[in-house]
Amino acid sequence: MRRSIKPRPGVALASVIALALGTALSAGAPAARAMEPKDEGRPSTADVEMAAWEPWMQFFGPHETVTPDASTLLRDTMLHNCASKYACLAAGEGDGEHTLFELTYCTPDDRWVSNFIGDGAVANNQINSAKVVLKDKDKKPVRTINAGSIERVDWDPIYYIDVC
Repeated sequence: MRRSIKPRPGVALASVIALALGTALSAGAPAARAMEPKDEGRPSTADVEMAAWEPWMQFFGPHETVTPDASTLLRDTMLHNCASKYACLAAGEGDGEHTLFELTYCTPDDRWVSNFIGDGAVANNQINSAKVVLKDKDKKPVRTINAGSIERVDWDPIYYIDVC
């Protein structure tokens, strides 16, 4: 089930403030700066910093949950209190907030992920030595997180997750 993307609170206000600040600062810039070539079609650094994304994962189980827009404190609390029999994953949203996934079902196919970008974390609190295996775009294992551990991960090479 794919959730619709909703506007992030404060992003519009932050955009207006950034635009006003950028306009005020550029007014005092030397005239030669205006002559610098622009790379049309590519977002500026400011555009990229203002962008946010919504991490998403293919789900299978009715008892699995997703918690979007979590603060860093809530992320850390959920990871350190991941329920028994669950694997808890945290992925950043690009705006300082996080999406948390609580997974418990072993599926015959790997789950695919979308917008898992940059740093994140996995708390594997499954039983029976079940592992969380992170896989690349060719479904080759990149990293394995053993039961009973919490680890920071780099989501950039990860396309699939197996929680068995």
